[in-house]
Amino acid sequence: MQQSGKATSESAAACQKLKGDLKAVFNVLPEDTKQSLLLNPQRAALLQGT
Repeated sequence: MQQSGKATSESAAACQKLKGDLKAVFNVLPEDTKQSLLLNPQRAALLQGT
């Protein structure tokens, strides 16, 4: 039971790190590329963290 909780915690930490990495990459993209990515609602939700 504790291993399951540890795995969940590690997964959550990995997810947060990936979200941070994604935001870092997104922030260095040219504005036109950012805008084209944000036109897709699914990508926009992921990139905006909603």
